[in-house]
Amino acid sequence: MLKSDMCRLPAEVLLGLESGAEDDMDSRSAHHDHDHHDHHHDEFESFVVHVPPAVSLADAKARVAAAVAVPGVLRVKGHMWVAAKPAPVVVQAMGPRVEAWFAPAAEEKPGLVVIGLKGINKARIEAVLEAEPVE
Repeated sequence: MLKSDMCRLPAEVLLGLESGAEDDMDSRSAHHDHDHHDHHHDEFESFVVHVPPAVSLADAKARVAAAVAVPGVLRVKGHMWVAAKPAPVVVQAMGPRVEAWFAPAAEEKPGLVVIGLKGINKARIEAVLEAEPVE
């Protein structure tokens, strides 16, 4: 178990990014190594959106709130920049709840991970996140 305060752990650690876990799948047993096929694992999908800088924290939160309101979107999380700010905004959104705060360091990689049901409208979500600023 890892403890953090306001997401002060690298995204790579929290999300397992660049861990290469899939590189040795053949050497690991998993719950997939069984005979029944009554369950599905492809009901979800995720992708990363690299969005242009927001004009304010309110703009960042409004864009993310609009994206998480798109039917089928379950969660949006990651980092995005706000113009003229030295550090990115950390975003966590699920349902109507959107939390955002400035990261403690500027070395965070920008990008928002969108997690949703299979078949979500990726183009619509990208358009919402890349929309004109909301003041």
